[in-house]
Amino acid sequence: ALMFKPDCQARDYQMKAALIWRQKKGLLVADSLGLGKTISAVTGLADPKMLPALVVAPAQVTYQWRDQLERFMAGVHCHIIKQIE
Repeated sequence: ALMFKPDCQARDYQMKAALIWRQKKGLLVADSLGLGKTISAVTGLADPKMLPALVVAPAQVTYQWRDQLERFMAGVHCHIIKQIE
């Protein structure tokens, strides 16, 4: 069962990316700003079989990703790793 919260609505192309992600067990999304990478990721991660997962994002959007994942997915908690030495 998918773990979406009611206010998460993905567009067709975002759902297609999520489907490919689930079928291939991984996906690298590097679209331009504002095309819906976060929702594509949320859609892909909404399948419990895809968890746990690692999301790599630029530092300036790390907290935005965390907030969006927790906003749209029921019962998901994100941990941010800032630096690995």
